[in-house]
Parts: sequence; structure tokens; C-alpha cells
Amino acid sequence: MAVEISRRDILSDQIYDLSSETRFLKLPVPPYLELLGIEPLPSQVVIINAINNPKYRFVCAAVSRRQGKTYIANIIGQLVSLVPGSNILIMSPNYSLSQISFDLQRNLIKHFDLEVTKDKKKEAKKSMSDAEFRQEYEADFNTYEGQIWKFNFEENVKDLSNFDTSKMDVFAGLDVGYKDPTALCVIAYDWDSETFYLVDEYLNAERTTEQHAMEIQKLIDRWDIDYIYIDSAAQQTRFDFAQNYGISTINAKKSVLDGIGHVANIIDNDKLLVDQEAKQSLTCLDAYQWDPNPNLVREKPKHNMASHMADAIRYALYSFIVTNVTF
Repeated sequence: MAVEISRRDILSDQIYDLSSETRFLKLPVPPYLELLGIEPLPSQVVIINAINNPKYRFVCAAVSRRQGKTYIANIIGQLVSLVPGSNILIMSPNYSLSQISFDLQRNLIKHFDLEVTKDKKKEAKKSMSDAEFRQEYEADFNTYEGQIWKFNFEENVKDLSNFDTSKMDVFAGLDVGYKDPTALCVIAYDWDSETFYLVDEYLNAERTTEQHAMEIQKLIDRWDIDYIYIDSAAQQTRFDFAQNYGISTINAKKSVLDGIGHVANIIDNDKLLVDQEAKQSLTCLDAYQWDPNPNLVREKPKHNMASHMADAIRYALYSFIVTNVTF
């Protein structure tokens, strides 16, 4: 099948022989492909010619499956990286497909016996979660493909039944369910040790707003909760709680991936301790997973029974630091 090209000056039958001063890729492409034993497809030739053409600064290629677009993108990236002082960013729509690019880059580095230097690795490890560090610096996507949070069950599960929170800020995260369960977690924060304590929880499905409100009020009374961060999409429930039951709530920060990363940093630094009787919270910390669908445009968590309490935990921990808006 012929390749359709929107620009007449971009050919698909041969790679242009342009001078190094005018082309984008300063290293010659054909000899590089010969070293790899590759005969480029017409669609790959088009991409190379379009990128090398000095007339164009942005190239959009709508290429079907099995045309080697990821492979040739990595070849181009490799050629750019071989020029001293150059930087490249290879992006994929999700983590599963990103692994393909990392594997290709590792194979190319090994094939040409290139020396790779990783800078500022120690500093980065201190500022990132363990999962984020392994993704960015070690090309390890095992955590992102499966389990989202790496909670230390041996060290961070405690008996908090008689825990004194009187000198701490106590807040909650509330994920409102309609057909799904409604989930709430109660967390206390110790400013001195910068540690979060998940001391209580509530999860139930198919109850009325009044029944949920009664259970939430019990937790408010028991723990003297200062703030409740609620799913900002549940505005009717938020209004009902305030108007009919005197329960004030604050809209939670809902940036999913940023919130997940924020919680991951807390967990990886052992700053979240969970009561041993908070079974739903402990389950979600273990079973909260990324959606493995490779066709997703953007990575997202899998919707399962673990996601409700996980959302409540995310609302609480992420919003406590960044949100100051009240009802």
C-alpha cells in the first residue's frame, strides 16, 4: 500500500542525501541503518526525510500498526543523542508502550557498546518515590504496570486503637459512591515527626445519604475531625451533608496522577502508618493497581474494589497539603 504524504517534497522511496549543515540529524542515517542491518520501510523513510528537511520543524505522522514507527523514532532519538550536548525526550501514550522504547534504547546502547552516564542519581533518589525513581533512572516499569503503592506491611501496620491524636491535625478523605461503595478514611498528622496515621475508616454501599451521614458523624465525634476532603464531583452530596446534617466538607484536589505520586512519596518514606483494624485501607494499599489496557491514551488506575478507599486516601493526603479552599 502506498504511503500518503501531505507534502510533495517528502519522498518515500529513498533517504535524502542532505549536507550535515542543513539536515536536522547531523549523523548520516543510511550508514547507521546498514550497521544495524535494516532496510527501512517507505513509512520510515518518509519520517526520516520529513525530520531531516530544514523546511519543517514539526512532523505529524499517522502511521498504522506494524509499520515500525516506534522503532524508527528510537533510531532517530539515538542518532540525536550521539551528538555531544544533545538531549532527547521519547514519549509514549502509556507506561506499557514506554517499555518498548526503553528496551530498544538499551539494545542500541549494547549493540554499539556505548558508554552511558547517569547524572545526579543520588540527589534524584532522595526527592522521588521509589517507583518513580526506578521508572526515570532504571527504566523499571514493573510497579507502574501492576501495584501502584509499595506499602511496607511489616513495619507500618500498627495498633492505633488507643492512639492519642489530641495534639495533631485530624482530617478525612471521602469518596462518594452511588452504585459503588462510599469510602472514608480518618488520618491524623503529627507535625513534629511529619508522619501520617490512618486511624479509622468507613466503607459501605447501597445506603442512603442519611445513613452515610450518621456513620460519618460518629467518626467525627470520636476523632474530632478538623477537615473532610470530599470528591469534588459529588457536589449534591456535599450540599446535602452541609444543609441537612451539619457536616462541612472541602473539595478535594482531584489530579489523579499527581495525587498518586504524592501518596507514593509519603508511603515510600515510611511516613504513613495504618491501624491494624483498618482492613479496607490495608487491602487497597496492596490491591490498588494500574489499568493494564495498552490502548489507553493516558495511564489510569484500574477501577475495582480497592479503588474506592484508595481514592479516599488520595483525597485526604494530597488535599491536606495543597488545598485551603473552604465551602
